[in-house]
Amino acid sequence: SSGIIGIAFIVLPILFLRHTYLVNVQLQATNRELLNLMVKAIEARDPYTSGHSQRVSEMARVLAREMGLHFKEIDRIATAALLHDVGKIYEEFAPILRKEGKLTPEERQIMDSHPMRSAELVGTITNLRGYVEKCIRHHQENYDGSGYPDGIAGDEIPVGARIVLVADTTDAMTTDRPYREALPFERVLEELDRYS
Repeated sequence: SSGIIGIAFIVLPILFLRHTYLVNVQLQATNRELLNLMVKAIEARDPYTSGHSQRVSEMARVLAREMGLHFKEIDRIATAALLHDVGKIYEEFAPILRKEGKLTPEERQIMDSHPMRSAELVGTITNLRGYVEKCIRHHQENYDGSGYPDGIAGDEIPVGARIVLVADTTDAMTTDRPYREALPFERVLEELDRYS
């Protein structure tokens, strides 16, 4: 009799922990699907960027993994890459995203605000505050300090933001845009090497 009770004391907590783990995995999958849905809704405004954020996220995940980063940091970087352009959901971006010609200085200023707008929006989600939010805010910063929005340089830029910048730039160069065709792979490598 005590053997059955003893087994129950061991098995019941294990079953509870297993159930809790499975519920947590399911919630994480649902959250990822909701983030993907939100990104697809934003990208629907601009046929030229359709799938851009998903490609940038996958490329960032591969780069972070190749750098040997911890799996939790890899996941946060991939999330930042997925959400790096969500600030473009605001209405002032719509006509600029559809424009085929060169941007005016005013339009360029609005476009340059998208990292801040994206970070502010992502910062409203408790689990994404902090590192993910910073990676999004700084994904247009250049290592030499010439980027935006804050003009920070070097190691001040989070590693995740640097990875997102490389993935974002690579995807932009390898896809057709209204103002130019995709660059050949050799040219992309030259550009990455030139600005490394």
